[in-house]
Amino acid sequence: MGSYLMRRHYKASGGSSLSSQKEALYLRRIKSVINRGEIIAEEQISGENLASASFRTHDQPPVITRVRGARDLYDMPPREVAMIIRGVMQTHRELAKANNRELLFRQVLLLLDFTKLTRKAEEYLTRIFATYAEEITK
Repeated sequence: MGSYLMRRHYKASGGSSLSSQKEALYLRRIKSVINRGEIIAEEQISGENLASASFRTHDQPPVITRVRGARDLYDMPPREVAMIIRGVMQTHRELAKANNRELLFRQVLLLLDFTKLTRKAEEYLTRIFATYAEEITK
């Protein structure tokens, strides 16, 4: 989300493409806003940097689960996907077992109107599951 917003802002400000130097500048500015407490950066899933973070103000709830719409799986905030995984596990108790992880992920993707569990999607969902395991399983 951060990378998307940076690029959109840069183009809206008259720039044509965001170089790595300018992206680094944006990241420093975002970090300063976070450090001042003006916005909250949601945790990124393991292995990702601040450019992939989701941001919110203090008065916004941490997660708003909504219809996928035109969003790709990787455009959805990880915590939102985690809450969808949690909902599927609560609805389908048999999928909560560790040996049913593939079936769980297939059910999550089906709920989001995706047809295939690709290796990339499985790795992404596995990272989300590991990062938010405590929230998913409570």
